[in-house]
Formats: sequence, C-alpha cells, structure tokens
Amino acid sequence: MLVQQPNLTNGACLSQWCYLFWAGILLCLAGCDQSNDSRRAENDLPLPSDASSQAQWFTAMASSRGLNFVHQAGDPSDYFMPRSLGSGTAILDVNQDGLMDVFCLQNAGPNSGVFHTLFIQQSDGSFQPADASYGLAVDGHAMGVAAGDLTNDGYPEILITGYLEARLFLNLQGNGFREITRESGVDNPEWGTSATMLDYNRDGWLDMVIANYVEYAPSVDCSGSDGRPEFCGPDGFPSAIPKLFRHTGKVVDGCPIFEDVTAAAGLAAHPGPGLGVACYDFSGDGWVDIFFADDAKPNRLFVNQQDGRFAEEALKRGIALDAMGQTKANMGVGVGDIDSDGLVDVFVTHLSTERHTLWQQGPAGVFSDRTAAQGLNQTAWRGTGFGAIMADFDNNGLNDLAFVNGDIRAKHGERGDDIVASSAFWAQYAQRNQLLSNDGSGKLIDISPKNEAFCGEPGVGRGLAVGDLNNDGALDLVLSQIEAPTKVLLGHSHAQANWVTFRAILPEAGGRDDLGAEIVIQTQSAKHKQWLNPGASYLCSNDPRIHFGLGNASADATVLITWSDGMQEHFGPLPINQFHTLSKGQGEPVMRD
Repeated sequence: MLVQQPNLTNGACLSQWCYLFWAGILLCLAGCDQSNDSRRAENDLPLPSDASSQAQWFTAMASSRGLNFVHQAGDPSDYFMPRSLGSGTAILDVNQDGLMDVFCLQNAGPNSGVFHTLFIQQSDGSFQPADASYGLAVDGHAMGVAAGDLTNDGYPEILITGYLEARLFLNLQGNGFREITRESGVDNPEWGTSATMLDYNRDGWLDMVIANYVEYAPSVDCSGSDGRPEFCGPDGFPSAIPKLFRHTGKVVDGCPIFEDVTAAAGLAAHPGPGLGVACYDFSGDGWVDIFFADDAKPNRLFVNQQDGRFAEEALKRGIALDAMGQTKANMGVGVGDIDSDGLVDVFVTHLSTERHTLWQQGPAGVFSDRTAAQGLNQTAWRGTGFGAIMADFDNNGLNDLAFVNGDIRAKHGERGDDIVASSAFWAQYAQRNQLLSNDGSGKLIDISPKNEAFCGEPGVGRGLAVGDLNNDGALDLVLSQIEAPTKVLLGHSHAQANWVTFRAILPEAGGRDDLGAEIVIQTQSAKHKQWLNPGASYLCSNDPRIHFGLGNASADATVLITWSDGMQEHFGPLPINQFHTLSKGQGEPVMRD
C-alpha cells in the first residue's frame, strides 16, 4: 500500500532490487512456458458450469436472524494508520453443537467501550450475541483472529491480534472464555495482523504464528500526491519480525503454556511487513510451512526443515515476486487447488493500480505466476483487495475466487449514494467486491456484475471468512467492512450440484480438528483434494470443516486422509450430500514401504 510520505526514504539498496528483479525474470522464464493442461491431474475435470445461468450465487442473510454488528474504527481525523487496516472475523463452533458461530472484532481502540462481539447460533438458525459474562467483550485496536483447540479438550481457543498487543482467550468448554495472555506466555508488543495455528513440529499440540506489520510511528504525518493528509503506507517504517509460539505440551490449570521460538526457528532473521499468513505444506514434503504476504516487499515462504527450524525460500520457489520480478502490495491470501492438479496454489490481493497475482504450483514445491493465463487481467473492474477466499461456491467441483475491496487512498468527491459506510469519511475509500467463476478450462471468469449481493454495494472491505453457517452444503461468506455492518451472505444450493463435507479429528487430542490434515476424495468421475487449516484470507479464521463440491457426481466417495503427523487412512465409501466426521485410527491404515 504505497502512499507518499514526506521525509521518509525507502531503505532498499539498488543492488538488492536488481538481484531480485533478474532472479524473478529467470524464474518466470523457467516456469511460464508450462501449459495449464500439462499440469492438470490425469483425471477429467468436472464439466464447467454456465456462470450466466447462476447469476446470483449469494443472498444476504436477513437482519432478523440477529447477527447485527457494526464495525467501528474510532475518529479517523488523526489518520492513525491501524484504523485503516482492520478488522477481521472468525467462523467457529465455540460450544461444539455442530452449528457455526461468528466472532466480530472492533477497532475503536482501548478504553473506547466499543467491544468485540461473539454471536452464538441457535437451533433455529438465529444468532444470539453473547453477553459480557461470556468473557470476550473487550476493546482495542483489534486486527485479526485465529481459532483452534490449544488444550486438546475439543473446544477452540481464540487469539486476537492488534496494535501493540495480542490477547489469548481460553474456551471454558463452551461456557464462556477467560483471558490467559500473560500466564500462557504469549507476548507480542508489535502491530499484529493475520494469525493462524499449526502443529509445525508434529508433537500433537497446536502452535501459533502471528504476522507482524511495521514498526509504526504515530507521530509521522503522511499525505497523498495531492498534498492532503492520508493514512501512511509501509514505506519508511522498519519491517516487523513475525512471532512463532511453540506449544510446550504443558497445560497448567487449564492454561496452555507457550514458548517464543521466533529466533530459534529462523523467522527472526527475515522481518517483513506481513499482512496475510497461511500455513500449508507448500514444499510437498508433508510438513507444514509458513507463507507471509508482505506489503510492498517480496513475500516470504518459510519451509519447514523438520527439526524445529525453517528456511526462507520464497524467491527460490518462485513465490516472492510476480512474473516480471516485481513486488507488490501483497495483502490477503486465498489458498486452494485452482486447476485441480492436486497441488496447493496461492492467490494474493494487491492495490487497484496493480494486478492481483495467482501463483500456481507445479512441479511440487515450485510456483509460477499464472495470473494472465487464468484470465485475472480481464476483470470487470479493479479494486484494492484484502480478504480473499479460494473455494467451490457453486459446488461444481472447481474452486472459484472471492475477494473484498476497499481503498487505502481517499477518492475525494467521488462518493455515491449507494456506498455502504457509516460516515462520509470512509465513503471516500469504498469499492465493490469481486467474484470469479472457474470455468474448468483454465480460466477464471469475472461474474461480479451478476452478483449484486456480494459485489453490488461499495464498501471498505477488509476481512472475508468462509463456512457453511446453515449446514445446507453451500458455502456462505462473512464480510467485515470499516465503519459498516458486517454482512453475512448465504450461498445458493445449485441444481445438480452435489457436495460432501468432513471434520477430521484426533481422538487422542480430545477430538480437536487436525489442522494440517490433507483429504483426497475419489468419485466415479473425478478426484479432489483439500487441506485443513482455517487460517487464511486476511485477519480471519474460517470454518474448520473441509468442503468439497462434486458437480454431477452421484456415487459415494472414497476418502484418503493424510493426518498432520504423516499417517494415512482410507475411509468409505461414504454417502455424498452429507457431513461426516473422520476420526484418526478408525479408518483402514495405508501401509507404506
């Protein structure tokens, strides 16, 4: 996010950037000539859907359902930079009743009395805001949220990141939360943004990683090219060091104990202005890695060395820079398999003056910029993107893209009456969101103009979370916007579009979701692969269940799951159009040589 900043200089040296530029060109030459067809799985892809016949993929959930939340960022007249970048939301099941709940963050600041709110879903599909006694009614300049079971009792804890603090809340087994930040050993006096949980050392306990942004100085005044006051961008501020907290395996009086291993694991040697983070096996060796989307700097990819340490290999693996060897304002991260070849791909959002980038993997562990080849340069409009989701929204067996837009530069005098923002100030930053349909031939088609519910009203979009809130087999979206109501968009169940959804749990760990597991399903016509980690997008945590769209497949599905510790099991055949729970140890073990 580049904003003119008087009296501040970019510290990058010319020689370093020349090296990065030419290294990026070489990587592109090595990978850009691969055809999309040559990198697909051998099985046939499902038939593409007619996007024009599915004009409306989502419907706004009625306010009568009770999830009524308005984000507040405080008085923006001081141009305090954190106001312009928050906040996220989480989809999680806090009481393990099988119904997803929604946790919404505020950004009005400490001592503002403007509190975060947990909305608990009721059996009739309505949402009830939890009262103050539930323990989450706190305030602050909150940015992101991560959810996962840190005590191995089956109930997810909540980590909140923010400006100069992180706060950890213990789930009291569905009966509220208690803050345990200090006693757990979690300390992050930085500007934390996105966060997620992972088991990087395979010890059976979830660890936590936090993307930190910059060493921001509020005393610095910034302006746009027109000389008017504006929110600062990252240039001129030192990049921050991320945080990696290792679970020690100790739970004292219900409180998990963590150790800061940022330096020992090798992350401290590579600071960066992190906005997005995603933890998946990007190298193909079966161990979870850590990817940071870095604002106006090359992305970082920390590859797990399987001994507690990580090696930064983003440039080496082709995902640091775009095809032209350039860096961009990397923000939100969408992760999934966009071309159905069984390899995880990465989509990152950028400024409206840039192009969002899609890095496809192939061969395993190597990425190439396939933005133009997938049609992403031909969108109906352009915006500054933040939260991003790669998922199958129409259940045709192909992953699509959804992302929210909201500028970081004011458009003076361009406010329209249809803009969704609670103040004239933020209306100057409002933009429309975008939705792209995967047509199955290697192209993403922009269907934003035909999807009014998600893309029709401009707003200052930041967080975007995905999950099946009403358990109907169609994915729903929760969208957070600065100084505007949180929007819940319910997905449509498309005709002749089947699906199946899984939980993957560890009985020996209290039944917690096995973050890091990989699931491959086989139907009579196609093979599909998904990865389990709810932390991605921007500042958000998603539904921890793994959803598959199956198109017109009608037979039962067989399942191969690779658990996070590397063990493999077969399940099934299992009926489709249902939810299933896969428990480790209850399938048929796969014997390896």
